[in-house]
Amino acid sequence: VYKHLLESEIKGNFTNISALSHLWKDFNLIDVVEIFKNVCANNHYKFKNVSLPMLMMHAGIAIERIRNKNYLYETQSDCTGIDLEYRVSKDFFEELSQKFGIPYVEEEVVKFAFLLEGRGSHVDLQAESQQLVEEVLLDIKDCFDIDFRDDEELYNSLVIHMQSLLDRIKVDKPNTTAYLKEIKRQYPLVFEMAIHASDVISKTTGKPLVEDEISYLALHFGTAYERHINTQKYRVVMIIPHNQMLAKACMDKIETRFRERMEIIKVFPFFENNMIASLHPDLILTVVPLQHELSIKTVSISLFVNYEDESQIFQALNQLDREKYHDQFCHIVKKLIGQETFFIKKDIASKEDAINYLCDNLIQLDYATKEYKEDVFKREEMAGTAFVQGFAVPHAITVQPLRSTISVMVLKNPVKWGKYEIRLILLLSISEQDNQMLHTFFDWLSNVLIDYNQLMQFIEAGNYQEFMKLMTA
Repeated sequence: VYKHLLESEIKGNFTNISALSHLWKDFNLIDVVEIFKNVCANNHYKFKNVSLPMLMMHAGIAIERIRNKNYLYETQSDCTGIDLEYRVSKDFFEELSQKFGIPYVEEEVVKFAFLLEGRGSHVDLQAESQQLVEEVLLDIKDCFDIDFRDDEELYNSLVIHMQSLLDRIKVDKPNTTAYLKEIKRQYPLVFEMAIHASDVISKTTGKPLVEDEISYLALHFGTAYERHINTQKYRVVMIIPHNQMLAKACMDKIETRFRERMEIIKVFPFFENNMIASLHPDLILTVVPLQHELSIKTVSISLFVNYEDESQIFQALNQLDREKYHDQFCHIVKKLIGQETFFIKKDIASKEDAINYLCDNLIQLDYATKEYKEDVFKREEMAGTAFVQGFAVPHAITVQPLRSTISVMVLKNPVKWGKYEIRLILLLSISEQDNQMLHTFFDWLSNVLIDYNQLMQFIEAGNYQEFMKLMTA
């Protein structure tokens, strides 16, 4: 079930450098990519295409570190045996220095050179890092049934990352990177996987990881998982009554932009009901005006596919997502959110009081145990479950509830939850046998995250009936 959740969440973003570029607001990651490719070409250096997204994420983080004067300090400078990688890295950071007006930092150059080569620079930490990575990957397999142990790309990058992480832990200087906080908001499921990894690391080192360090780990897992999945795509039929060359150009542009979410199964020069219906497509794209009686969503676009056309296709795919899960979601929320776990306009002083109140209610109803409550607090200590939009989703990390529920608390006044003011709390308590419900819940949650007005409607609901009507609208 976690695989399905991740597929829904990632949607091609971790290997889509254009999507990743939005993590950094002060510089354009696409410019960084072009600089790197030019440097590699000038040095006749070939890199694996599958490595490019992770390499560029490391480069983006390095640029931000340098801009914030948060320089590396622990990297040794002996690059014997990796002369070519060092030369590429040196030229790359010299170009970045000129392009973005940042200092040239030798430690960053060395670190990136070893990243290119695929091994760490700290021989004394290598064995410790490898063992810790193996423990992390085994825990991911046990907890999520996702086996990354044969992913050489992930293993090597994690070993290198783990060496730097262990160094930072030993001198108590955690990595703080402002834009990594976006990972938690945009990819909460990938972040949850990193939470489990951080728990393994913390037990070994005796030091808890800050959220930025956890987000950094999430980048590795998100990229790795995307290499392993074949996301279920919508089936699309196109109507293009033009010559083959123009039709191919139109089709290629759409496939390049939307290949993560849909596949074009057939292109026709004309429309005929039975012919189209026999293919059972989810969507029809047409470059000519088209009216028909089939109950298949249809979008008219121009032959040359401009930005407005892309926006219409994107909206149509999102609508298909919503329709796909709406009926299932309505059934699930009615089952999980009962009046006995619904509390409105509660006057609560703190997040601790809120968690205590909701968990104690579950214990009183025999829906959960005291160990479950303790595990909810443990998860909260690892990284807050609040979102900037004004709501929180506390949950346990390992202990199962006795019965699946979603407890709802709408607060009379906001409470401080980490850095955020929270008005709505959803305590997510899903037992193992009901894990399939999580997919639908997180699909709904991802829509709420981008719709502040919808969230405010939930907060302003006057009673249980109004709240549930909004949930199933």
